[in-house]
Amino acid sequence: MVLLETALWPSIGKMPDLQQFLATYPEAMRKLFNLDDFGTGTGFVNAELSSALVPVPFLTYAIGRGARSAPLALAVGAVTGRRGMAIGVAAAGAVAAYLLYVAGELVASVEPWQPLSPFSQALSDGPVGAGFRAAYLLMPTVAAVVVAAAMPLFARRDIAVAH
Repeated sequence: MVLLETALWPSIGKMPDLQQFLATYPEAMRKLFNLDDFGTGTGFVNAELSSALVPVPFLTYAIGRGARSAPLALAVGAVTGRRGMAIGVAAAGAVAAYLLYVAGELVASVEPWQPLSPFSQALSDGPVGAGFRAAYLLMPTVAAVVVAAAMPLFARRDIAVAH
């Protein structure tokens, strides 16, 4: 996806009146997709990747297949012993995290809660060119804590018995 977007940039960057066109978008849309920086190569790729190109496939994968191996799904599965419940809770968590990210961009009263969303942590400064921040360690740390908490419960599960 990054290569495709990078290949598109030269033709987009040469568009006449690109900034004037983007200025016609509502302020909320410009803020959500960081369109004020769209006129630069990095800003273009960031806006494209953080709009739908990254979140939608991520959510689709998490809901369809990946949720069953996510730390939250592991924890719920260890506690309940129900695969469907584990996938459902993890999928709902992924959707809620994305909604928190979007709402934080659009609603001032939600903005203070936005850093709790993994999407905010991954996309707030743009996925390209943001550099490394210590806050990026929060997601894998939370995942490790959830997995560590689930392991004793998971070890007690009798997988030979159907529920």
